[in-house]
Amino acid sequence: AGRRLWLGQDAVSAAMMLANADERLAALNDPGLTPVRRALADDIARIKSVKKVDREGLVIKLNSINDQVDKLTLDGVIMARAEEPDFNLSESVSDWKENLKKSWASFSDDFVTVRRRDGKVEALLSPQQHWYLSENLKGKLLQAQLAVYREQQAIYDSSLTQARQWLQSYFADDSVRQFMLEQLEQLDGQQIKVDYPEQFSAQERLQQLLDDRLQRLLTGL
Repeated sequence: AGRRLWLGQDAVSAAMMLANADERLAALNDPGLTPVRRALADDIARIKSVKKVDREGLVIKLNSINDQVDKLTLDGVIMARAEEPDFNLSESVSDWKENLKKSWASFSDDFVTVRRRDGKVEALLSPQQHWYLSENLKGKLLQAQLAVYREQQAIYDSSLTQARQWLQSYFADDSVRQFMLEQLEQLDGQQIKVDYPEQFSAQERLQQLLDDRLQRLLTGL
């Protein structure tokens, strides 16, 4: 039962094994075993009160998110709006210099076009960088899956946070990204670490009982 609980994180099987042990003690019909059976009952109750974590459900959901990574679209460059030149001529004679400038600008615009853009413009990632980004995102989601089985709460939380940041920073705001963000939001804050009893109280009582009876046999009492 201890191996099932502490190595396999299988509280259900551990409780069943302790219950089976209690049945074997009950079959002996020995009043001297009552303290051990009482301790077993306490251990079973403690195990059954342990918070249950649907690890398979969490991993399945993470895997479904991972399957969507290849469907993501890389966020493109959104250019700032260009300032369009004003080539309209004035009818006032006093504006002849300005009209001359506009006429020359309109003529040269057919050969060289210069547009002023205000605002920050970021370059696109290369295809190779896009591939690495997608693979790193898959890696973070896989890391979160492994953390679920290993009960590594800090790694689980940080992996989901990093995956969410990459989705928001590098991928287009479409239905695929929205679905993934919604799923990650549901997984965020899930407690995957369980506090199991450090030892069974019945184990020490049973060992003491066996030692006492063995001592009696050796001394002939």
